[in-house]
Amino acid sequence: MVLSYISMKKSKTKGKTSKRAFITGISGQDGYYLSKLLVSKGYVVCGLVRDKRAAEKVFNGCDPKIKSHIEIIVGDLSDRSLVREILNEFNPGEIYNLAAISDLATSFKNPEKTMEVNCEAPGKMIADAFKILPNVKMFMASSAQIFDSSHPPQSERTAFKPENPYAVSKLKLHQKYVLPFRKKGLYVCSGFSFNHESPRRKDLVVYKVTSSLVKIKVDKLDCLELGNLETIRDWGYAGDYVEAMWLMLQQDQPEDFVIGTGEAHSVQEFVEAAFKVAGIDNWQRYVEFKTKAAMRPAEVDHLIADPSKAKNKLGWQPKTSFKELVRLMVEADLEREKHTPA
Repeated sequence: MVLSYISMKKSKTKGKTSKRAFITGISGQDGYYLSKLLVSKGYVVCGLVRDKRAAEKVFNGCDPKIKSHIEIIVGDLSDRSLVREILNEFNPGEIYNLAAISDLATSFKNPEKTMEVNCEAPGKMIADAFKILPNVKMFMASSAQIFDSSHPPQSERTAFKPENPYAVSKLKLHQKYVLPFRKKGLYVCSGFSFNHESPRRKDLVVYKVTSSLVKIKVDKLDCLELGNLETIRDWGYAGDYVEAMWLMLQQDQPEDFVIGTGEAHSVQEFVEAAFKVAGIDNWQRYVEFKTKAAMRPAEVDHLIADPSKAKNKLGWQPKTSFKELVRLMVEADLEREKHTPA
């Protein structure tokens, strides 16, 4: 049975609006910003999360007005009968698949599970959704990592060269399910998102930098250990990127898009900017790098988006600058530290 944490009963909403969106992985960073965007546009949202703890996370810091338009279902995307029940009951016009195992270390330890969660489960959802809701529009969150070793900048025309199990699973979803179903005339597309961050991000190097420097500032930590400071990334703000996801489902025909800023910044640039926001001079004094523990498996050195297609066809532009993104993240961690027991 469907277990819901509801701020809105189905009986009150069913059939009253055509703006209904189903989001898998809604408890993550993108799910938070996407649901907020959709509610602001008059949608009713249903989100799938893996457990009660994730369900509670969805509403952390959430405006009560937004809560009243979101229904949370606890369950597993691999539970095909549950997903079918949700689709039948909720009847969404749009589906956004954000659920994934995205941690590289986890993907290397368990590539089979990664393939199941990232490819087979959403692939079966695509197949079932079009049987139940033939006119539904579906967005599949893919990743810039499917380009990995391809020469930058990477666009929709760039050759796919995945180099880790996570990227392989995302490419498999695209090739095994997205493209074949689209050839059948169904509306399903992939968004190849480059690195996007926010104050709600709790992993990856940028959060490690911002959370650690705050601890350094209050004398709870002596140094920050990092891997390759010369690694280049295209960093954007998650709140901007979800708008591109929504725009992809507002088109007449489904197409795939690269989502990124097109700007290149090194890990060192991020570190310098973050320490500056925190008011800490001489960042080199506090950073130790190239330690084995800080290195990620199959790290890719250079990923830069060419978002020309998204800008031209969707009219989408990232609104948040690199410096503004760094400021948002550092200030959020500084604020959290104020409320953390000593």
